[in-house]
Amino acid sequence: MVHLSDDFEVGPGPKFHVYLVDHAAVRSAGDVNNNKWINLGQLRAFEGSQNYPVPSDVNLADYKSIVIWCKAFGVLISPATIEPASS
Repeated sequence: MVHLSDDFEVGPGPKFHVYLVDHAAVRSAGDVNNNKWINLGQLRAFEGSQNYPVPSDVNLADYKSIVIWCKAFGVLISPATIEPASS
């Protein structure tokens, strides 16, 4: 499960999706396009806490970043480094 915390916020836009990317420190669209990525689905809300299930055949440890991606225009909206949940 990927969790976006309560303080998550991004400006509105068309067809925003949540992607896992196997590249650490994503900073450009090329960092997404030139690496392995998994689409977890359309962004459900532009702010607030949200959960996205990870397919059972995906090893979350193989992915270093989560990004908000505008699928309509192929644009990186917001990147973040994945931080494991504290126990």
